[in-house]
Amino acid sequence: MSDLAIDIRGMGKMYKLFRSRMEKLRETIGIEKFLPGKKYKYQEFWALRDINIEIPRGQRLGIIGRNGAGKSTLLKIITGNITPTEGRLAVKGQIQALMELGTGFHPEFTGIENIRASLAYLGYDSKKIAGLEEKIIEFAELEDFIHQPIKTYSAGMYTRLAFSVATSIEPDILIIDEVLGAGDAYFAGKCLERMRLLTEGSGATVLFVSHALGSVEQLCQRVIWIDKGRVVADGIPGEVVKGYYASILNQEELRLKSKNARLLSGKSKESSNIRNENGFEILFRFTVPAGQVLKPRAVRMISLLSGQDFSLRIEPGKPMDNDQNQTAYLLADPKYMLWSEPRMAEGNRVRFVEDTEGEYGHAPFVFRVPSDFVGGKPFKLEIEHLASEDGNLELDVYDGESYKKLGELSQTKGFRCDCFEISGDLIETLLKKNGNGDKKADEGAGGAISGMGANVQDKWDSESAAFISVIPFGPEGKDKFVFRGGEDIGIKAKVRVTQTITDPVFCFAIYNSVGIRVALSVFETKGIFSPGLVEFSALMRNPRLRQGEYLVSTELLKYYDQFAIDKLPYYCHWNRNLSFRVDENYTGNIPLGLIQIDAGLKIETDLKA
Repeated sequence: MSDLAIDIRGMGKMYKLFRSRMEKLRETIGIEKFLPGKKYKYQEFWALRDINIEIPRGQRLGIIGRNGAGKSTLLKIITGNITPTEGRLAVKGQIQALMELGTGFHPEFTGIENIRASLAYLGYDSKKIAGLEEKIIEFAELEDFIHQPIKTYSAGMYTRLAFSVATSIEPDILIIDEVLGAGDAYFAGKCLERMRLLTEGSGATVLFVSHALGSVEQLCQRVIWIDKGRVVADGIPGEVVKGYYASILNQEELRLKSKNARLLSGKSKESSNIRNENGFEILFRFTVPAGQVLKPRAVRMISLLSGQDFSLRIEPGKPMDNDQNQTAYLLADPKYMLWSEPRMAEGNRVRFVEDTEGEYGHAPFVFRVPSDFVGGKPFKLEIEHLASEDGNLELDVYDGESYKKLGELSQTKGFRCDCFEISGDLIETLLKKNGNGDKKADEGAGGAISGMGANVQDKWDSESAAFISVIPFGPEGKDKFVFRGGEDIGIKAKVRVTQTITDPVFCFAIYNSVGIRVALSVFETKGIFSPGLVEFSALMRNPRLRQGEYLVSTELLKYYDQFAIDKLPYYCHWNRNLSFRVDENYTGNIPLGLIQIDAGLKIETDLKA
């Protein structure tokens, strides 16, 4: 332990979820045990569990993960702001933490007054404070504002002062949680350099939490990735960040694939984004067949699959398995449901379906699926469970009116995986019955595509031709929706020709997030196209598009005239019905511009006037 700044063993944090304020009050004052009758039950919500981390003295550790993953909860436990529910935590040394803007300084005090108050609170005498003031002001570069009240500071100015004070005293452990994102790229670079010098000079330990992955890789010697209250990766920064970044791109790919499916189907209103974001929920449940006794059954994993389009997963017993903000979760209120609290089974943390005296007599779970993936294809539901030879467990799905039986779990001993198929017809039925709930949101959405103000009518066909699909693809020819900076981007459009057309012109335009046309490409074809399906493909070599999301319009014209662009006769036209994203993994606050340009710099010296 002598070389460890922080040692965490088997740590977890659980919050009790109550159904009413009265139940919470009864728990708080402890009168429940004196009341007669049936005792109330609360639901356990584990924000963190099974956390084991050793942080050596002088190490710069990065902590990454999506919002709500549990990063801030972990830091609050380390700083002592909250106590863990289980496990052991040992911290050696003085901690300085910058975890939230607006804390630590008095808004009515000036910058210099807050510096003095903060250092006095840390136990420094007036002589020591006077020696540090000048260094703090110089590093923060706030000389012109240091005698102004803090309430007049911008977020960036506040960050400069807070970081300068926190690092001026060379703490044993420095914790930075996101606040540097409020500063500019120049000052963030200064902060990274100071944190590096702290570890190399005084042996300070740095915990750095940020969504700026480039900064994390630049500063940290080790990175931990936290997801749903667990450590999913711990190691070399490049490898961990690469895995995390890939997961982000996969989720972004899924989002854009769903968005494009919606655009192509004509659901172009912003309300479709609302529907997709909230998801189309499918409700399942475990229950005991009529007339049988429920025997405890451990469930380790529940997965919903749809080919290679997407997969959703619930891991019963793991942290946040009952978080209804997730895309897949358990309904685990013990007053009503048959899910046990998390416990161990053959070395795995699981939940059991057992007799909890839940009033509803079943163990339900929910998957929130983008409605655009239900094109008649069947889904598969895989369930990993600890089977038993005693007692059956039935699986049902709710069809909008009643539960329908899908089958029963197998009864052989040991952990095994059972697979059930949900037919495409049932999914379509579920979608139709659940679609009524989206109608009000549709009506109130205003009819703009991604906020660009496009007209609700965004597809025009003719008696000669109609677009069937427009899809982006990558350099290898596969469909793709998220591209790296500088990567080739392809656009392929499938057209149904109903009357013979001659020498049509295919063109597409790219728009950025504020509706500015970034590029226009025009291709004159030479040929006669008889009725049937035709596919036009164009590949943009090194398009030099910068970070951001883009929309694409496509047209098949009878001819092209650059002086009459608004009056050209078309065979078919789709207005901004395709979306893709360029992700450069860019960090910083300086605008990059619309495109990346190639420019050379020439320097001449000793010039004569």
